[in-house]
Amino acid sequence: MENNLLFGKRDHFRSKADGIWKPNHEKLKKAWSLLPLFVLSEVFGVSRTFGINALSGEIPKELGLLTNLLTLCPLGPLFNDISLIDVLRAAIFFVSSSSICTSLGTNNFSGPLPPELGNLTKLTQIYFNSVGVTGPIPLTFAKLQNLEQVRFEGNAFEGPIPASFSNLTSLTDLDLSFNNLTGRIPDAVFNLNSLTHLFAIKCGGPQITSTNQILYERDTETLGPATYFMTSTGRWAVSNAGLHSDRPNQSFTSFSSSQFTNTLDSELFQTARISAGSLRYYGLGLGNGNYTVNLQFAESEILNPPTWRSVGRRVFDVYVQGNRELKDFDIRKEAGGRSLVAVQKQFKAQVSENHLEMHLFWAGKGTCCVPIQGTNQPPTTKKNRTGLIVGIVVGVGVISFISVFAVYYLIQKRKQQALEDEEFLGIDTRPYTFSYSELRAATGDFCSSNKLGEGGFGPVYKGTLEDGRVVAVKQLSVASHQGKSQFVAEIATISAVQHRNLVKLHGCCIEADRRLLVYEYLENKSLDQALFARILNSIFKRWGISATNQCNISGELCSGAAIDSTSILDFNPAIKCDCSNRTACSLACKRVSGLNVRGEIPDELWSLTFLNNLSIGINALSGELPKELGLLTDIMSIYIDSSGVSGPIPLTFAKMQNLDTVWASDNDFTGRIPDFIGNNCSKLTALRFQGNAFAGPIPASFSNLTSLTDLVLRDNNISGSIPPNIGKYQNLSLL
Repeated sequence: MENNLLFGKRDHFRSKADGIWKPNHEKLKKAWSLLPLFVLSEVFGVSRTFGINALSGEIPKELGLLTNLLTLCPLGPLFNDISLIDVLRAAIFFVSSSSICTSLGTNNFSGPLPPELGNLTKLTQIYFNSVGVTGPIPLTFAKLQNLEQVRFEGNAFEGPIPASFSNLTSLTDLDLSFNNLTGRIPDAVFNLNSLTHLFAIKCGGPQITSTNQILYERDTETLGPATYFMTSTGRWAVSNAGLHSDRPNQSFTSFSSSQFTNTLDSELFQTARISAGSLRYYGLGLGNGNYTVNLQFAESEILNPPTWRSVGRRVFDVYVQGNRELKDFDIRKEAGGRSLVAVQKQFKAQVSENHLEMHLFWAGKGTCCVPIQGTNQPPTTKKNRTGLIVGIVVGVGVISFISVFAVYYLIQKRKQQALEDEEFLGIDTRPYTFSYSELRAATGDFCSSNKLGEGGFGPVYKGTLEDGRVVAVKQLSVASHQGKSQFVAEIATISAVQHRNLVKLHGCCIEADRRLLVYEYLENKSLDQALFARILNSIFKRWGISATNQCNISGELCSGAAIDSTSILDFNPAIKCDCSNRTACSLACKRVSGLNVRGEIPDELWSLTFLNNLSIGINALSGELPKELGLLTDIMSIYIDSSGVSGPIPLTFAKMQNLDTVWASDNDFTGRIPDFIGNNCSKLTALRFQGNAFAGPIPASFSNLTSLTDLVLRDNNISGSIPPNIGKYQNLSLL
């Protein structure tokens, strides 16, 4: 087959006839057999719309008209005769360039990435984690200028990293680990200011680019004996502490024009930061996880023999993230006793609070005044102090005894802390990490007036963050042994599951022994509090409902208001009242969800003629939907997910022409999906029927639902083909 600019040499989906490239329908049928490979993700690439049905036929080309489609996730089993490139080319052919997130999870694909991926110009995230991809990274990735996250770890990519990555100016997360990539890291990668997972610093000197194309940022700020500096980008900072004794000119940088060995970049070592006591560098705004730290040293002041300057010794300790990695580190000794020789040390570090600390600390060892006064600190003076030594022996012994126990205690405490941090870092989906000082300021130093309550985990405080968000801060009690084990479990569970009836987790805080969770603040507190009679009485008074209408307060299905449409934890209590007037009936626009209501739907519900929102989901109802429901013609939203109802949808529902939203998932509905939904309910924007037992084809009348943004039909017994007129759903964002 001839070369084809769009699909390459082996075009699986088009053929040439009469000099014109046309769709190869035989190949498209083969691709169609991969469904549910082409499933469209709802949550974490797991929920599927057309998946687990009995659809057949060709994929309609009109799918390419869904220009607002947000997510395409090819998941499911892989057929032996279909490669990754076949799957992706089919997806690209039909979905055009509108996909925002392409995720392939943990499938076992083969072959290279097709260059046509560069046509999906709206991509913001792309994940190919351990799926067996081979070949080079396509150069066409240069077109994907909206990419924010690229994760290609655990594959078999070959060749160099494309220099065209310089176009990915929005990139914040790049993971190419565990591949077969070769060559130098392009300068472009280190010029990406948005990338927060790596940085390089030219200590004490101007910006340079090394021979392996790493960009070292300049570090020319003048530091004093107790100063710090943070870059304008906020990516890193440096601090110095200590004063050179007996040195007339206090300088904290070193310059040398010599050439250095054991390196291809001698210029890197011709300038350096020096400190009399403590020199720290900080990486800021980093994503939490595991990092590799490369520190490069060279001795440029204490020269090689034969000169008196060679007798000096520079000795210091190196700490990374507070852990001493090198003790009594001597650059010349490490370089084989030679000066002007580059020495590189590499360390592994864990970042759990979005910053990385590298600390060089002088511990009082080394020479004092070679080659110049104050190179290290003053020497100790040797005198005969026998009486003093005898006098302090006992004191030293006692102090040593106490010190041993103190060190043992600190080591055990650090080990315990490391185990807890390791458990936290092992969570697949880690939330945002707040600093303790930030939460302390938000809650007014955990003022008692902001305390909302206390449970087995610990107290909960109301707080306001700097950006104005009101939050609930749950603080782990020091005396709570149960809370520590629940901390990681609660983060892992709530971070991995998002639902409209679950309170939102904004983040957490881990600093030393402090453990805090930051949740969305819900004004109406908890469910049990809202059911107390005193709270009900205050609500009745506020809403102006007379005592004659305040009857039968219960957990049974009621004919008034119920749970708020936002969250199961933020609701108005259930009320049963006479809605013969429109004022009282304004209450009837919320929910009766999640109360474990049992039995059939009561007849009095039909008297709520002004009802505009009905929610009876997450209950244990029985029987079919009563046909009288069709009398409630003002209803705009119906939520009956997981309510236990069954049977066909009543024909009287055709009268509900104001319907905007229908969520009827995970029930036992049977029969065909009614045609009247497409003919009479043209205002529908959301229709969810997944998890039922509907059979037959998708009604052709669905072409009238041009306002749909949300259509979910997965996990039914639907048969036939997808209607070609699906291309009319120009507003569809979830399919």
